[in-house]
Amino acid sequence: MSSGETTHMRLPVELKSELEKLQQRFYVRKTYDVIESLLKSMHSFDRYREEVRAEREREKEREKRELLDVGEDVKQLFSEKKAELQISSDADLILFLLKHYDSSESISKETAEFLRKLK
Repeated sequence: MSSGETTHMRLPVELKSELEKLQQRFYVRKTYDVIESLLKSMHSFDRYREEVRAEREREKEREKRELLDVGEDVKQLFSEKKAELQISSDADLILFLLKHYDSSESISKETAEFLRKLK
């Protein structure tokens, strides 16, 4: 970052003292090197925050693609039925239900009424 050109800055004594303390922490000799290190840290942190934000967005998109939001009560019923049928995974139970639906030639009056209420 140092371009060779310099300028003088007036700093409050307290700030200059803090910068001098940071010289040891950043292993640098000059006050301007501390400022340069702080700026690099700030830019690095900004990149990190952007990466975290992007990762959160990717995770939200993955959840939209892969997860079903059924609520706690339905999940409990689903888990009970899965155990009752001794089916090992959620996906297998869903596939079983879809296969059953696709291969059934008719549905009961009670099921039809339930479906009508869902709409």
